[in-house]
Amino acid sequence: MQDLATKFANLTIQSDFIFKKVMSRKRICKHLLEELLQIEIADIKYLEAEKTIDPNYNSHGIRLDIIVADDKNTHYNLEMQVKNPVSRTGKFQLPKRTRYYQAMLDTDMLQKGQDYDELSPTYIIFFCLFDFFEDSQRIYTFKKRCLENMEIELADEAAIMFLNTLGTKGDVSTDIQSLFDYINNNTVTSNFTREVADTITEIKNDKKVRDSYMTYEMRMK
Repeated sequence: MQDLATKFANLTIQSDFIFKKVMSRKRICKHLLEELLQIEIADIKYLEAEKTIDPNYNSHGIRLDIIVADDKNTHYNLEMQVKNPVSRTGKFQLPKRTRYYQAMLDTDMLQKGQDYDELSPTYIIFFCLFDFFEDSQRIYTFKKRCLENMEIELADEAAIMFLNTLGTKGDVSTDIQSLFDYINNNTVTSNFTREVADTITEIKNDKKVRDSYMTYEMRMK
């Protein structure tokens, strides 16, 4: 138990547990989405933190860190990815993992009897501490386009974003870059990251949160 207490005290935002707790603060999560997508959001609501989606007994269940919806009913799934996972066959998992996440989100979202056009716009957003595509872009955004004419987009309103915290290409806001720096080096360079850092300190000083982490770790094992 002492080892877990020490581990908890040393956790950073790179930890799934801390990332989820930080992004559960509405002010931080809302500002992050606004800065990342350069949009204004009136409000967000949390659909469920760390939601497990398991459509049937034989399916591969997934545990999602944060799912929120904004005032226009756009859904956002936020994930922290510290390592680049490899399957048992030696293939990188992230591309097909995002495909599965998208499928499960849509399946969970659409109720029996609803039309397909009732599916909400979605963003699956991965914070990656590595450059999966090795092009140094700060952000890689994927939407479906026609190979014969790249100007034609399939308007399914689904987007996948990989945020490369090590990236050097492409424009991002000052607050997004400061968050990348904070994730990488735990350095505070803006009011936004100061708020994030203060939130993490508050989280670590909360005995209930500390106890829930102990339970979380034992359950994960």
